[in-house]
Amino acid sequence: MSALTPDPAELQVRFSADPSTSGADRLVVLLHGFGADEADMLGVAPHLPDGFVVAAPRAPFALPWGGRAWYPLELVPGGIVDAPAYATQAAAAAATVLEWLAGQSGRWREVFIGGFSQGASVGLAAMAARPEAAEGWLVLSGFVAPGTPEPAPADPLPRVFWSRDVADPVVPARWAEATQTWLDGHARVDVHTYPGLGHSLDARVIADLDAFLVAG
Repeated sequence: MSALTPDPAELQVRFSADPSTSGADRLVVLLHGFGADEADMLGVAPHLPDGFVVAAPRAPFALPWGGRAWYPLELVPGGIVDAPAYATQAAAAAATVLEWLAGQSGRWREVFIGGFSQGASVGLAAMAARPEAAEGWLVLSGFVAPGTPEPAPADPLPRVFWSRDVADPVVPARWAEATQTWLDGHARVDVHTYPGLGHSLDARVIADLDAFLVAG
């Protein structure tokens, strides 16, 4: 897995609606999970409040069995290895996303950044580097990559929406605990837990996410 080579092309991003004609003035950047692609995140767009457009970047690594990844994971029977490279690679992916976002300057009244599962770890790496880059940060069944530096000081503290199942079958419990510790004292966290959610999104998550987006 670690031998994967990223695509050399610049970041590819799909929008849920044409930014120049949609009339929307708020952007939600959603980063897909490991093994998925940008189309998964575009499926969230119809369920968001009016005035929001989703931008869905494509991760740079193509997986042999299909789908994409923001960085390779070291998989072993029964779990995932805590590899130091995750944080470095998540930060590199985050820098690419932030560079793309800088090109959107002046177009959007509000910007939210986040993602699902591994995509959320890239979003949190972006928050660590530039907490002021977004109005809010979205962690959907996600985690902080082990070894990610603490967020840069910010006043006010960044707002974070975190949805999860305490019995998530994919994200290791130790990663969820580490994410809580990492966020404590560095963000205003709106945590929502959903029994039976597993490793997914559902109508409960979307309803609470919508409320977070419009709360200001």
